[in-house]
Amino acid sequence: MRSIWLGSAVAAYITIEAVNAAFAQSEIGKDDYLKLCSGCHGVTGKGDEPNGKGLHKPPADLTKLLQTNDGKFPLLRVYLTIDGRLETIMHGPRDMPNLFDTLRRDIMSRRADYLSYEFAEGLARLRMVEVIEYVMTLQRN
Repeated sequence: MRSIWLGSAVAAYITIEAVNAAFAQSEIGKDDYLKLCSGCHGVTGKGDEPNGKGLHKPPADLTKLLQTNDGKFPLLRVYLTIDGRLETIMHGPRDMPNLFDTLRRDIMSRRADYLSYEFAEGLARLRMVEVIEYVMTLQRN
């Protein structure tokens, strides 16, 4: 089980790095962030939206990810967090929706007649990468 999880984490990291340059100019990540994340994390990413006030754990300030990680963006940790795996393993259930599941359901609901489940998963992961790329633009020193 541990080797499967580690293998998945490594594969996710490699995938993110491989498509990093290809999606740098995409607006899809920004649109998905604004639609799916800004309700709690805020448009600016500071975690200060009223929707986040009633949660068990306050939303993270996404503008400080570089600052709190010695100037390095925690790419793999962010990926696994929005994928839904990291928080569940480390801290149990969470308030934050699983972005991967949300995106996959969205893709399947609009293209279910000709799209395989596996391909929808791949598209959902690419859109997650785009959201992460947008979050990278929110960083401040």
